[in-house]
Amino acid sequence: MSTFGKPRTGLDETLRPALMGVVLNLLRTSALGRKVPIDQVVQFVGNQWKQMYAAGTFDLTPLFKMLMAQPGVAQDDVAEIFLLLKERETRLGVTIKLPPAVEALPPTERERLLTHVQRVGVQSGVTLSNLPRVTATRPDEPKAPEHPAEGLVDRVRAILNPPKKP
Repeated sequence: MSTFGKPRTGLDETLRPALMGVVLNLLRTSALGRKVPIDQVVQFVGNQWKQMYAAGTFDLTPLFKMLMAQPGVAQDDVAEIFLLLKERETRLGVTIKLPPAVEALPPTERERLLTHVQRVGVQSGVTLSNLPRVTATRPDEPKAPEHPAEGLVDRVRAILNPPKKP
């Protein structure tokens, strides 16, 4: 288990659906969602997972190259999403490695892109960590997490894969 604010180590398969969920939320709620087939992104990240995530670092370079190869996609479209993801890396508990083209953006350009993406209401889903805590009513029930980020993976997984009704 990771400690809040510290990157996880090793290939953590429980982290995969949470990061996928966050990336997909960012794409769906941004201009990229209208330009890029989301199912292709899911397939790409699934196939490239071992190259993109290792030792607590999520490298966005392969995804950047894939997105930039799509017709009608501008670097700003991708950069603003990646910068928002980078801004939330502490909440995610992983280190986000930006592609060189995004990393090289000057601070004023980064700020402009972040301001724009926040103004248009792109959502990452990371705000799940700010949900009110549930207090256990029975001694055998699990206790609420000590820190809001604990249990984030389980909450994201529950949202992405709700229980099937009989």
